[in-house]
Amino acid sequence: MNDYKSDELYTFDEYCEVLGIGANLGRHLLKTGQVKGFFLGRSWRIPKSSIEEMILDKIKN
Repeated sequence: MNDYKSDELYTFDEYCEVLGIGANLGRHLLKTGQVKGFFLGRSWRIPKSSIEEMILDKIKN
């Protein structure tokens, strides 16, 4: 299990920038659960480890 207390959190815009993707694909990945994130107020927060897990999963497949 990941230690989310020490995990860096990205905003939605930062997450899209890190992956080099557009907002539509970014929302799709979050809504389908391919990237795990959560709402804080009215804004997405995405743990860095969730992005890393998605990348590793894509590499394995």
